[in-house]
Amino acid sequence: MLPTEILNHFDMLKQQPNNGKISPKSLGDLLLKDSQKYVGVDLMQLSAICRKFVNEGLLIYAGSNSTSPPLCECYYSYNVNEKYANYGSYDFLINGFISIRNHFTKSVKPIIVTKSNGDEDIGTGFIISDNTLVTALHCIENMKNIKIEDNNKTPLQAEFYIKPKNPQTDIAYIVFKAKPFENIPHFQFATGNILDEILTIGYPPIAGFDAFQIAETATINTKSSIGKIIGQENSYLDNQELLLINARVKGGNSGGPIINKYGFIVGMLIQLPFDIFDPNKLDILGYGIAIPSAEITKTLVNLDVVTISVKNNDKGFCTIND
Repeated sequence: MLPTEILNHFDMLKQQPNNGKISPKSLGDLLLKDSQKYVGVDLMQLSAICRKFVNEGLLIYAGSNSTSPPLCECYYSYNVNEKYANYGSYDFLINGFISIRNHFTKSVKPIIVTKSNGDEDIGTGFIISDNTLVTALHCIENMKNIKIEDNNKTPLQAEFYIKPKNPQTDIAYIVFKAKPFENIPHFQFATGNILDEILTIGYPPIAGFDAFQIAETATINTKSSIGKIIGQENSYLDNQELLLINARVKGGNSGGPIINKYGFIVGMLIQLPFDIFDPNKLDILGYGIAIPSAEITKTLVNLDVVTISVKNNDKGFCTIND
């Protein structure tokens, strides 16, 4: 049984009035709607889901209508958001970050690049439409070659990429030929807030291993808590709004999504801060710096951008002037 289905059952605005009245429904009412469908349902798990929705402010507990718990538990809601329901956000909320990672694992791509000196490097990008991937501009700009593969390990052919006119904004939209991501879930955006629980997905390079996807909600230790947005300040580096996160990230995470518990992108990782006393060393506290979602979306909305042509090859693509 999907949590979204449970939540919709208690939505007062979707009920048919009984004798002109609308009243809270019980868990028993839910099971009676389709007894065949709900055979074998774990009632305690069902009750736990409802109580978690209560804790999130999505359901209101309305007491009991009998002496047969948990079937008698009654709830109601007025704020079921159709956008969230269709996106799967309520299911993500109940089932946790593992369900978000499983749902979007193919929606986060490694970006393998060859630098001008011939060295290879890696970054991350995420899918927002049938033919568009977002990444950090520094992951692809001035690279000798850029390789992003489909699920069959075939390099994708690009049409062009878009970057902001402001050189301090580290965002790029790569537009591909045809619709290579048509059957892959697309991310949507939302606003992140201080102390939101988050998930990062990316391809950090790890010595001795091939590039593989790592999902990170941070690790409890003396330096961090549980992967939360802990700061939202103006950067002294480039004077734009940034997020600080305490998830363990490395260079290959650049361009990777920062995802909230509803499955929405709230930011994109762009860099690691440097030590305040030694600019040649990374900060030891473990923070990551990210661009918030509002900065990402307004790039295209404002159309204050530059379109860069590319040429394709058997290994991927590069800028037309290379």
